[in-house]
Amino acid sequence: MITNRPRALMLLGILLSVSSTSALFAEEPPSVTPSSPEGGSVRHYPVRPTIFGRPIRFQGFHFHVSFGPGLGPDVVGLYHAMEIGYSFSGYSISLLHTFLQNKGVFGTTWGGPDEIGGFMLQVRGPLYFEDLSWKVASGVGGTVDQSDGFHANPGFGVHYGLDLHFPIWARFGPTLSLDAMNVYSQGHHHFATALALGFSVF
Repeated sequence: MITNRPRALMLLGILLSVSSTSALFAEEPPSVTPSSPEGGSVRHYPVRPTIFGRPIRFQGFHFHVSFGPGLGPDVVGLYHAMEIGYSFSGYSISLLHTFLQNKGVFGTTWGGPDEIGGFMLQVRGPLYFEDLSWKVASGVGGTVDQSDGFHANPGFGVHYGLDLHFPIWARFGPTLSLDAMNVYSQGHHHFATALALGFSVF
């Protein structure tokens, strides 16, 4: 019995070694997924660099509103944009309502329509940096005659621009926008650019 003990110990060691090796290969490696900047839910899209070095998260409900001066060949006045939509994987799809109020803002209409703008479907995405965005929208555009009430003249509109976001928190903060729109209505083309400051829920 004494002579069999070393052999039994050696056999037991071999069995333990084989068991631990098979368990090592059978165990799946833990999945490594980057956590969201909020430290809560998991972020399901690549982490891109940011200009300001602050965490920003485009995921879920999206809202944006901004105001600023606008200018075009035949219009000048107050520019406004509002977006309501949804963000996923760093991109957003939104309903955009935008206009440039030409009449009664700076004391002149520059000879163009009283107001240009429209309701459009907009797509937004990152421009290399997570906090710098491009945006393109198209849909119903038109002009408004305010000489006697409010008379809309529908047509076609295109809106595009750049957004620079500064997230106070990862999900919302102020946004500086450089925007442009083209409106085609009643056989005429109207163009305007604007610089606007607003607030966004990313």
